[in-house]
Amino acid sequence: MRLDAQIQASRRFDQSIPNDPYEHRMDLWNNEIGRRLGDEASGKDELARGVLQAMEQGQLVTSIEDARLRSVYL
Repeated sequence: MRLDAQIQASRRFDQSIPNDPYEHRMDLWNNEIGRRLGDEASGKDELARGVLQAMEQGQLVTSIEDARLRSVYL
């Protein structure tokens, strides 16, 4: 599946689940981080380490109160 198709499929899935708009923004934010990490990883173990590191470094959004979500436009 091409990246564009993957992004569209992910967005359609996220939009099919009714939730708070900021939860949706959080999903989009974290999906983008995950795609970038996946592109750089050579395998599942490296991807898992990258996700853990991103979490520890505060790159992932874990709360709808995160101010970075205010900059995500839908």
